[in-house]
Amino acid sequence: MHGVVRRRTRTKDSKRSRHFVPRFSDLLRQYAFTKTENNSYNFTATVVHAKYPFPINDVWTYAGVLLYEQVICSYLVLYWMCCDSLFAQFATHTAIHIEVLRHDLVSIAENSDETEDSMLKRLANIAERHKRIFEYCEGIERIFSPVIFLSMLLTAICLCTCMHQLETMSSEGNYLEIGKYLVHLASLFVQTIIYCGYSNLLTDEWTLLQTEQMAHAAYNCDWTNRNQKFKRMLQMILMRSQKPFSCTAYGFFPVSLNQVTTIFSTAISYFTVLKTMA
Repeated sequence: MHGVVRRRTRTKDSKRSRHFVPRFSDLLRQYAFTKTENNSYNFTATVVHAKYPFPINDVWTYAGVLLYEQVICSYLVLYWMCCDSLFAQFATHTAIHIEVLRHDLVSIAENSDETEDSMLKRLANIAERHKRIFEYCEGIERIFSPVIFLSMLLTAICLCTCMHQLETMSSEGNYLEIGKYLVHLASLFVQTIIYCGYSNLLTDEWTLLQTEQMAHAAYNCDWTNRNQKFKRMLQMILMRSQKPFSCTAYGFFPVSLNQVTTIFSTAISYFTVLKTMA
């Protein structure tokens, strides 16, 4: 192949296959195996549909554009993966701290022979840690609440779109495209499970700490025989523990594992309505 021609006319089936097969494999296969034949490169088949301020009429420019677009797409995927894994890490880290604090509260109730000064220091340390953990939980909610809301909204929209495309591709027998949309559906499901599951973990751990362990530690630490400073500090911990916490989607609804079924059932309902209207 010596001449380079920009070919813009493609059949419907070849356009679909080029959206599934990586562009570099097409370019290398055509150059390695059919370079002596009288054919042409398709410089219009790029990763994304974009216009550039320069012509793409040679192999090196085309390869550079493909590399640039694939790097951008890889960074976008990496960004979303890091955001999801960061939320999972924060939620797990906070849940572990809550578990440790709960253990320390129970140990105060069990160590009745401990001196008053030592118990007072431990209680002050627990009160400070309890305050910091709650501030940490509020920080997680403030940062990730808009992200969770946007993810839930886009997940519902993408589910409707994927189900529509699956129905279209199955009627046409295009199994490669069916596999692509099934992988997309699986990734949406995993992302939803990450946010809902770890939000449920964090909320349950905090609720268990507030409703059960705080009251258990308070009423079983022999507080009647302690001084007024100890009683006031214990009262402040109990008053602070009355403030609830739950992960929400930008304040619209609490995020838990029950939301997984709600999101998928809502998406299926919207898809059924759109299919009926069409």
